[in-house]
Amino acid sequence: MKEKIFSIQPPMGEAVSLYKNVWEKGHFVDTLSIVAGLHGDHLNGLHLVSLLSRFLQDVEDGRLPGFRIAGKIQLFPMVNIQAVMEGERLWSFDNLDLDLAFPGSSCGELADRLCNVLYKHTADSNYALLLDASEKRCVSIPHIQLLQPDRSLRRAARYLAGEIPGGGPDRFPGLGIVRELQPTPAFQLRLYNQWIENNVCALVLAGGRSAGIDPETNGALLANVVNFMLAVGVLAHATRKAEKGEARFYSLENERRVSASHPGLFLPEARVGESLRQGRKLGELRDIYSGETLEELFAPQDGLLLTLRDYPLVYQNETVATLLVEKERRWYWPFS
Repeated sequence: MKEKIFSIQPPMGEAVSLYKNVWEKGHFVDTLSIVAGLHGDHLNGLHLVSLLSRFLQDVEDGRLPGFRIAGKIQLFPMVNIQAVMEGERLWSFDNLDLDLAFPGSSCGELADRLCNVLYKHTADSNYALLLDASEKRCVSIPHIQLLQPDRSLRRAARYLAGEIPGGGPDRFPGLGIVRELQPTPAFQLRLYNQWIENNVCALVLAGGRSAGIDPETNGALLANVVNFMLAVGVLAHATRKAEKGEARFYSLENERRVSASHPGLFLPEARVGESLRQGRKLGELRDIYSGETLEELFAPQDGLLLTLRDYPLVYQNETVATLLVEKERRWYWPFS
C-alpha cells in the first residue's frame, strides 16, 4: 500500500521522502488521485486522507463485505513535509508556496522537485481531488471548488455533494455548495490548474480551519468521498450505487466580501454555515490598546456565511467575512 516515490537530502535537516498509498485492481482501469498537505497547516486534509486509507485497506482486506477495489486509487497524504513538521503554512527555509510551483522541475530546488514528482504521478489520472483548507487565517464551511466547469465536472460535483449529518443550526450545511473559481495569472502555477490542462476531471474539496482538524466533519466527508469513488468506478459495491446530491453553483458575482475599515481585534458573533439576513451582525472590531469598539460589521444582504475570520488580529481593509448571495444562483437538480 505505502510506496516511496521520492527522496532527497535538503540543505538542512533530515532526508525528505514523499510517499503515496496505492490500491489497484487489474490493468487499464481508471485512476483517482487524492492529494493533501500542499501547505503545512492543512491538517484537516491529512486527517481525511488517513480515514480514507484505513477505509480502503479494510476494503482490500475483506473487512467491509460488499465493497471491492475496482480501479486504481492513489492517496498523497503529506506533500509539504518540511512545513508540516514545522507546524507552519510554508517551510521557513525557502518560504515558497508549494501550490504556486507546478509543474516543477526534476533538477531544481526541493520545492520544484517535490512538485514535479507529484505532477508526474497524477497528471495522467482520470479523476483527481485536491484537499484544501480555508483561506489563510479563516474558517469556512466545507465546499467544492471548480475551474470553468463543463458538464462532466458539474456531474462529478453532484456525486461529491451531499448533506453532512449531525446538523443543528451551528453545523455545516454540507457539500452542496460549489464555487466556480476565476483563473488568474498565478493560478497557472497551481496543481489544480495543471490537472485541468491535462483534461483530468478534477475538483477541489476546501474548507475547515487551518492548523486544526474537525474529526466529526471529516467522518461525514468520508462518506461523500466514498460515494464519489463509487460514481467514478474506482470502487464498487455488490448492491450499493452512487447517489447524486443537489449542488448549488455560485460564481464570483454571487460572493460578497466584508472588509475591516480599521485595524484591530475582530470578535465574531456569527458562525460559518449560517443563513444570514441583511443587517445581521457579523462581529466587531476593537482597539487593541483601549478596548473601545472601532466598528461593527454587518451582513450587506441576505446570504450564506461561507468564510469568517478566525485569527483575531486584523489589518485595515482585510476581509473578515465572505457571503454567498442568492442573486443569479443556478440550480442543478440530481436528475439533470
